[in-house]
Amino acid sequence: MALKDVNGFHPLEVFLHPKQTVQNALDHPSIIIAVILVLLPWIVSFIAAFFLVGKLDFSPQSMLVEIIVFFIIAFLIFLIGKELGNKDKKLFEGVVSAYSLVQLVSLIFIILSVVFLILNPQIVSIIKEWNAGNIQQSDVINNAWDALMQNQILGILFLVVGLILMFWQGLLMVYLTFLTIYKSTKSSVFISIVLMLIILTIGFVLKFFGAIIISLL
Repeated sequence: MALKDVNGFHPLEVFLHPKQTVQNALDHPSIIIAVILVLLPWIVSFIAAFFLVGKLDFSPQSMLVEIIVFFIIAFLIFLIGKELGNKDKKLFEGVVSAYSLVQLVSLIFIILSVVFLILNPQIVSIIKEWNAGNIQQSDVINNAWDALMQNQILGILFLVVGLILMFWQGLLMVYLTFLTIYKSTKSSVFISIVLMLIILTIGFVLKFFGAIIISLL
């Protein structure tokens, strides 16, 4: 299924035109596409783990926490937008669609991580050994580093590209969160930044306590 809505919501364009894509998501929301974007990172992770490592490490509780937190954050942005005067009848659907673009960034990063592992089968073998209980978790990093540095030029290149991608991912996810708040609440840049920081903090706290609850189950 192509991630494209006939009414003008084109999620994949977020990497080239983030502002316009967020606006299109608000103007032409698609809950179906939003739900797909929220679930895809988990699905791809589970499938990749199964085929690369031979272990389907499925945690429905963790996935449920992420989905619940996602919709709580989207609902908070929706409430703030309503309070600040946004009368759009499809505001909630628009916020969900716009905020789901953050998950698309996560999906692309996961896919790139899978490509990295495919190009480095020795690291995949180390992870398999760890899952089998043959090596300690503390040895995984050391062994992976040694495997990566067998070809120093290629290893350093992978590390540099990986760090750049991680920085780009974090920056783009924060920027998309800001754009979703800024365009849905129609507030000033300063107010939008403050709201974004508050909402991101709430999301972090919710995920933190969600992880604690899961560990107690």
